[in-house]
Amino acid sequence: MVVNRLRVGFSLLLLCLLVLSGCSTPRAESSEKPVVKIGMVAPLTGPVSAAGRDFENGVKLAVREANDDTTFPFFVQLTEEDDQNDPLQSVTAVQKLINQNGVSAIIGSLTSDVSIPAHRTACEYGVPIISPTSTNPNVTKDKGKHLPCSFLATFTDDFQGRVAAVFAYRNLKLKRVGVMYDQGSDYSTGLAENFVKQFNSLGGQTYVVTYTGYDNDFSAYLTKVFQQNVEALFLPDLYNRVNLIVNQAKMLGFDGLFLGGDAWDSDGLNRELLSGSYYVGHNASDDPALATFVQKWRSAYKTEPPGVGIGAYDAALVVLNAIKESKSTDASTLMNYIQKTRDLPVVEGKLNMGDDGAATLPAYILKVTPQGPRFAQKLEP
Repeated sequence: MVVNRLRVGFSLLLLCLLVLSGCSTPRAESSEKPVVKIGMVAPLTGPVSAAGRDFENGVKLAVREANDDTTFPFFVQLTEEDDQNDPLQSVTAVQKLINQNGVSAIIGSLTSDVSIPAHRTACEYGVPIISPTSTNPNVTKDKGKHLPCSFLATFTDDFQGRVAAVFAYRNLKLKRVGVMYDQGSDYSTGLAENFVKQFNSLGGQTYVVTYTGYDNDFSAYLTKVFQQNVEALFLPDLYNRVNLIVNQAKMLGFDGLFLGGDAWDSDGLNRELLSGSYYVGHNASDDPALATFVQKWRSAYKTEPPGVGIGAYDAALVVLNAIKESKSTDASTLMNYIQKTRDLPVVEGKLNMGDDGAATLPAYILKVTPQGPRFAQKLEP
């Protein structure tokens, strides 16, 4: 009985092997395309993981489309690494993608503080890296000089800060604005400084208070700012901390406006709490120009496309376009093709890569509602 069972088992195993040998496996083998490996670094866990997952979905959608495109010269193999929005983790993630996975290009990361060390690490190996959402100019520069392998698929804080200030002064008719920012954050500091400079130059007055990333109780800072009778509060920080600050501000009785930057653009923002506020974003899902992409995202994820997701999709398009145009997996070649990107149709408009490694794209002003962000204004660079 045992012998018979073994014979039957062996026969079934042999049959399975014969069947499998006549079948082609999916992915690269079925299409007979060579493989190109690209990496992704994003905060898939941790305090801003909601935005990290939006980032991941945007990249995956672009890669899926490339692999479904019969004219694309390679099968794209995507490897993801979680940096937990931690600068040290981002360095480890980039090193792993390059040394262990052999990627030709990297998309990452989410915030400027994390992207700066990640991009410098990638450049040490000569591998191109592009962030869809980091806006500090220092991400792509070292001592004022462009790092040739470092790119942004977005505008930078100098433009974003000016846009926020102009909208606050001219459209909202604000004259006195409190500014609170994290003095240890490159993103928060850069955006605040550019807002203050532009708002004051227009004739407005700003009242600035700084805090640290370790602070959780902001009542003393808020009380100091509110003593200046400000009409609004500009908060250039990540959405999770903004939620905390705004909640404390309202507990102190402040009923003015709240303004912010693109780091608010996440499902993690407390939209009920911040309803009626405005922030600068990279796109707006209710902009009629984005209708086709919105339907594509809905079909893939059954949700409305978040700003981070759209930006990540566009960043992936820049890398994939360089691969398609160059027909190469060589990192140095891809770096040169990314730098030469001109009039590339992306969701957010036509993307041109500047000499400093930052893209030229319009900025959106979005209004917060309980149902989600709503398109208020589009400002060309």
